[in-house]
Amino acid sequence: AQIDELTDKSKALEEQLNTDKEDNGKHEAERKALQEQIKRNALKIQECQSEEKDINQNINNVQKLIDDLEQKIEAESRKLERDEAAKRQQLMDQLGEVASRLTAKEEAFQALGREKQDLETRARSLQEQLKNATNDRNRVQQQLQDVQGWQNQLQNQQQSKLNAFGTNIGKHLIRTLESPRPRIYGKFVERILQEIDNTGWRGSTPPLGPLGRYVTLKDSTYREVLQNQIGGSMYQFVVSHPADRQVLGQILKRHSNQAPIVIAERDIFDFSRGLPQDRSIVTPLDVLEFSDDWVPRILVNAHSLERIGLTKTRAEADHMAERDPGRIFWSADQFRVTKYKDGGFSSQIMPELKRTDRRRLLFTVQDTAAQLRDAQEREQQLRHELDVIMKHGAKTDRALQEADQKRNNLFKQGRVIQTEISGLQRQKGDLEDLAKEEAPQEVAVLEGMRSEHITDKEKHMAAFQMVYERRLQLDGENKPLVEKAKMLRDRVEQANEANARIHAEMSRLFDQTCQARSNHKHYRDKLAEAERKVTEHNEKLAVTEEEYTAWHAKASEYCTEVMNPRNSDLVRKEVEALEKAVKQRERRQGASVDEMEAECVRTKRALEKTNAAIKGLEEMAQKLDYAVKIRIETWHTFRRNIALRTKAQFGFHLAVRSFIGHLHFDHVKSTLNLSVMTADQAQAQGTQRAKEARSLSG
Repeated sequence: AQIDELTDKSKALEEQLNTDKEDNGKHEAERKALQEQIKRNALKIQECQSEEKDINQNINNVQKLIDDLEQKIEAESRKLERDEAAKRQQLMDQLGEVASRLTAKEEAFQALGREKQDLETRARSLQEQLKNATNDRNRVQQQLQDVQGWQNQLQNQQQSKLNAFGTNIGKHLIRTLESPRPRIYGKFVERILQEIDNTGWRGSTPPLGPLGRYVTLKDSTYREVLQNQIGGSMYQFVVSHPADRQVLGQILKRHSNQAPIVIAERDIFDFSRGLPQDRSIVTPLDVLEFSDDWVPRILVNAHSLERIGLTKTRAEADHMAERDPGRIFWSADQFRVTKYKDGGFSSQIMPELKRTDRRRLLFTVQDTAAQLRDAQEREQQLRHELDVIMKHGAKTDRALQEADQKRNNLFKQGRVIQTEISGLQRQKGDLEDLAKEEAPQEVAVLEGMRSEHITDKEKHMAAFQMVYERRLQLDGENKPLVEKAKMLRDRVEQANEANARIHAEMSRLFDQTCQARSNHKHYRDKLAEAERKVTEHNEKLAVTEEEYTAWHAKASEYCTEVMNPRNSDLVRKEVEALEKAVKQRERRQGASVDEMEAECVRTKRALEKTNAAIKGLEEMAQKLDYAVKIRIETWHTFRRNIALRTKAQFGFHLAVRSFIGHLHFDHVKSTLNLSVMTADQAQAQGTQRAKEARSLSG
C-alpha cells in the first residue's frame, strides 16, 4: 500500500512537473523574444551613443580649426599690411605656372602607365593565344601524319591485291581484306559464335556479342571520337543469366579471347526522357545504327549515350554547352566539354589512341577503295585546318611583336616624362619655400576655410540633435519591454524554484559531478590550446626572424647602405643601373618581382584559409566529442533510474505473493541475476537461501 501511495504521488509530481515545464517553456520563449528585442534596441542605443561621441569629437576638432584659422587670419592681416603686393603676385603666378605644367606632365605620365598596362594585358592574351595555336598545330600535324600513314597502308594493301590477283594467295588476300570485319574481334571469333549457337543456355536469350557486330556508323565524321570513348564496349559479350557467364568464359578461354563479359537482363526500356529537348543537338544514338534493340540499351546503361552531344569542333562544343548546361559534349577533334549547372566549366582533351590500338579498326568501311577515299578526305580536312591554324598563329605573332615595340616606346617616353616631372617638382618646391618665406597666405582663402568649417560645425550640431532624439525614442521603447521581461523572468524563476524542490539530492549531486568533470575537461583543453598557440607563435617568431635575416642579406647583395647624403646625379645613375639589372634579372627569371610577390601572397592566403578551415574542423570535432560524452553520461543516468524502478516493481509483486527475492544488474557485463524464495520454503528450510529463477514455475 505504501508503494502504491508513493507511486501515485510520483505520477502526480511528474504530471505537475510536465505542466510546469510547458508553462515555463512558453514564458521562457516569450522572455527570449523580448530579450532579443531589448538587445537589438540596446545595440541601436550604443550605436547612437557612439555616433554622439564621434560627432562631439568632430565638433571639437572643427572648433579648434576655426580658432586656429582666426589666429592665422589675424596674423596674415598684419603681415599683408607690410608686404609688397606686386612681388607676391609675381611669385604666385610663377608658382601657378609650374604647378599647371607639373599637373599636365603627371597626367601624361599616368596616361602612359595606363596605356602600358593595357599593352601588357594584350601581350599576355596574345601569348596565351600563340601557345594554344602551337598546341593545336602540333595536334593537327600528328593527326595528319597518322592519316598519311593509314593512307599509305591502304595503298600498299590495294597494290598487294593487284599484284597477287589470279593466284591462290591473291584470292585469299582479297577475301581477307574484303571480309565484313577482318580480325577486329580476334582470330577465332567465327568459331566462338558457332560454338555459342550450338550450346544450351539458361538465360532467356543466348549470349550476344561482340556488340560491335550489331553497330554501324552512319556519319564517319565522328568515327575517331566514338572509337576513343565507346570502342572498348564494342568487344563485349552480354549474357542474360549469371550462370551463363562461366560457360561463356570457358569458351572464350579455349579460343584465347579475353573479351569482357557483362550480365544484363534483356530489357527494352524507354530512354527517350534523357534525350535533349533541342533536336539540333546530335547524340551518338543519332549517328549509330543498331541491328538489335538490346544493344543500344546496354550502351545507354554503360555510357549514358542519351545524355551525350556530338559536335565537329571544340568551339562548337563550347557554344552548345552554354546552351544546354549539364550535358556532356564530345567533339570530333577529341575534346570533352561540359558546363555544370552551378556555373563551372570543364574542357579536356581525350587520350590519343595508339597506332596499334585495335579500336582504330572499329566503324570503318572495309572496302579498300572506300577506306582510301575516306583517308584522302580526312587528309584534306586536316590540311585545311592546319592552314587556318598557321595563319592565325602568324597573325598573333605579328600582333605580339607590335605590342612589344609599342611597350618599349612607351617605356622610353615614360623615362623622359619622369625626368621632366622630377625637375618641375624641384622647381615647385623651391618656389613654395620662397613663398613661405616672403609672401603671406591669402586672407580670403583662410576666411573661406573658416566659413566652410563653421558650416561643417552647424551640420554636425544638426546631426547630433537627430541622433540624440533617436536615442531618447529607443530608451522609451525599451522601458515597457524591460518591465515585461522582468515580470516573465520572475515567473520563470518561481517555476524553476518549484521544479528544483521536486528533484532528489542524488540528482543534484550527480549534476554537480557532471559539471565538475565538464569544467575540468573544458579548462584542460583550453590550457592545451593556449600552450599550442604559444608554441605556434614562437615558431612563427623564429621563422619571421629568419626571413628578416635572409631578406636583409639578400637586400645587401643588390644595394649598399646609405650612410651619408650623396650627389643626386650619382644616386640617379646608381638607380638607373639597378633598374637595368632588375630588368635583366626579370628577363632571366621570366617574371617580375611584383608578380612573384603577388603569387606568394596568393599562396599565403590560401594557406591561411586552409589553416582556418582545419582549425574550425578541430573545434567542431572537440564539440562533437564533448556532446557524445554528455549523451553517454545521460544514458547511464537514465539506465540506473530504470534499474531502480524495475527493482521496486519486482519487490512489490513479490510482496503481494509473500515471496522473498532480489534483482542484481551488472551494467558492465550486461547481465541480470534474479533470485526468489517463497515464504513456505523459507519456513520449511529454516534459512533465507533464495532459489534460482529457473527453478520457479508460473
